[in-house]
Amino acid sequence: MWRPKAFLAVTEESDRSEVDTLPKPSLEETFHEISRDTKVLAGEAIDDLHKPFTEYQDAIMHFVK
Repeated sequence: MWRPKAFLAVTEESDRSEVDTLPKPSLEETFHEISRDTKVLAGEAIDDLHKPFTEYQDAIMHFVK
């Protein structure tokens, strides 16, 4: 109904391979709709995404409101 997007955070980029062998197959079988909308992000990617949002927070809030 709401079509939320899910994120799975892993500690390091090297942990991404474990996602392919552990939770991802389970998601694909039982929760196939969630699986295709789930984005896997490593800690470094989260930091990279956070920096510009913090730096330009005022400008972003101006456009979001």
